Amino acid sequence: MKRLASWVLIAALTCSPLWADAGPDPNPDPNHVANIQKRVADSIRHHRIVVVETFDHRQLQGSVSEAQPDRFVLSNHGRSTTLTYAEVDKVTWSTHVPREVWALVGAAGIAAALYGLVRLLGGLNG
Repeated sequence: MKRLASWVLIAALTCSPLWADAGPDPNPDPNHVANIQKRVADSIRHHRIVVVETFDHRQLQGSVSEAQPDRFVLSNHGRSTTLTYAEVDKVTWSTHVPREVWALVGAAGIAAALYGLVRLLGGLNG
């Protein structure tokens, strides 16, 4: 019994590093960091609400209020979180077209249809 307990203890101590999560890479890929920086800059330029996923499986939502060369600040309802580009896995946002754009497209279409109908019926001299 003592022999079995010692083998279990040895196996647990030597194999535990294999089971442990390595965590975020201390030397992230420079291309990945550059891509995250570009996505953050685009979200600032277009005033987008973003969803940020980190390598430690956190998911945060908000708008980017400030961006620096090595980190950015994500704000949501008065709370701010500072993240480095190296700890971010993904930055995504919704690609839905705003209602205002659909309203403008619809109004332009209706105006064009009415103009065409009036021209067809000969209502405008021209």
